[in-house]
Amino acid sequence: MLRGVVLDGDEARIVLRLRGCHGATEEVEAVIDTGFTDEMTAESAMIDRLDLTYRHLGRYVLADGRVATARIYQGEILWNAEWREVTVVQTESDCLVGMRLLRGHRLTIDVIDGGDITVEALPSAS
Repeated sequence: MLRGVVLDGDEARIVLRLRGCHGATEEVEAVIDTGFTDEMTAESAMIDRLDLTYRHLGRYVLADGRVATARIYQGEILWNAEWREVTVVQTESDCLVGMRLLRGHRLTIDVIDGGDITVEALPSAS
């Protein structure tokens, strides 16, 4: 089970560990974004520090309807006490956790300042 906290009543954040292709790891504080359909995003500087593996360019439709292109990388995160491959979209903003990473899990958020966040695997998804 993963845990996090709600900041300022409107930002749900969890802490993850991201690992690059040469074994370097870094702690990542990521915002849960249910409107983001991919797995996660990370800033260019973090991607460079961890030397994540470049895969391809991807196209995304943003909330305002614009289409953007972004570089897609491969890394690993520590998820439910196990390392798992993750697709990382390069951005220049906060790290995000999207719906594809949360698939098969129950997300519970107490939406108040300091509220608890839990992400737990559903029994049928194990």
